[in-house]
Amino acid sequence: MSLHQVRLRAQPLASKAIDGRAIADFLDGKTDLKAALNLDDAFVEQLRGQARALHGTSQWQRVIDVVMGVVELGGARVEDVVLLLEAYRGLGDQEAVDRCELVLNGLLQRLEQEVRGATANP
Repeated sequence: MSLHQVRLRAQPLASKAIDGRAIADFLDGKTDLKAALNLDDAFVEQLRGQARALHGTSQWQRVIDVVMGVVELGGARVEDVVLLLEAYRGLGDQEAVDRCELVLNGLLQRLEQEVRGATANP
């Protein structure tokens, strides 16, 4: 997301009242950051789009920064791990690549088990 888009996105947020209860719930571990900041799924998808665009221009550290923001907001996907893996590979950080590959393999195995379970019990 460009700085201009961030400013446009922040304008509607600035007009909303601050939900002190939601922030307190986050600080107490009762809710996630996305809920505390009153962000919607569309905003998280915009961040993912930004990460994909940055990936396309080989801006590896920025890809990592954006994807880690998405992860903090919850709901990390296989795509997020792939973007991280490729960004770390672009930076030459083999140790981080190896960790991402382990996480990715675990996610894919879990997905395969879910698919097999769904097809076994139609």
